Amino acid sequence: LIGRHPKLTEYNIYVTMFLKVLKTFLLFFTWYCLFIIAFGLVFFILLHKSGNEAKDGEYVFFNKAWLSLVKTTTMFVGELEFSDIPINLESSLAPLAYAFFLSFVFLIVVVLMNLLNGLAVSDTGLIREKAEIFSYRSQVETISTFESMLLGDPFDFLSNVPAMLSNL
Repeated sequence: LIGRHPKLTEYNIYVTMFLKVLKTFLLFFTWYCLFIIAFGLVFFILLHKSGNEAKDGEYVFFNKAWLSLVKTTTMFVGELEFSDIPINLESSLAPLAYAFFLSFVFLIVVVLMNLLNGLAVSDTGLIREKAEIFSYRSQVETISTFESMLLGDPFDFLSNVPAMLSNL
C-alpha cells in the first residue's frame, strides 16, 4: 500500500512491474516445477547410495528423495558444481548419469532461465509503455480506498472502484 501512495507515483510503476513479473514467474514456475521434480527424482534414482554403501563425510544430497529435490532446485538457480555430483565411474549407469546431468543443464538452467528473463523483459516493456496509465490507476485506487475508509460510503460506490478498475 505504501508503494502505491499518490506521492510516490514514480515508484508505483516499479511496484506494478514487480507484481506483474512475480505473477508471470509463478505461473511458469508451477509448470516447470513438474520438470524440476522429475529431474530431482531421477537424480535420486541414479545417484543415491544405499545405507550400507554410504560413508560418513560423503556427498549425501542425493541419498534421500527430499534432499535430492532440494538440491535439484538449488541447481536450477545456478549452483552447479560438476565435481560435487557423485557419479560412480565404475557403474554401468555413469554415461546415463552424465547425459542426464547435461540435459538438466541445458533444459532447465539454460532454457528455463532464458525464458524467465525474456518474460520479465517483455512484462516490464509492456508496463513501461503504459506507465502513465498504471500510475493514474493506482492513484485512483488508493484515493478511493482511503475515501471509503475515512468518509464512509453510503452507496458503496467508492469501495467498488478498485474492483471495477481491475476489470479494465
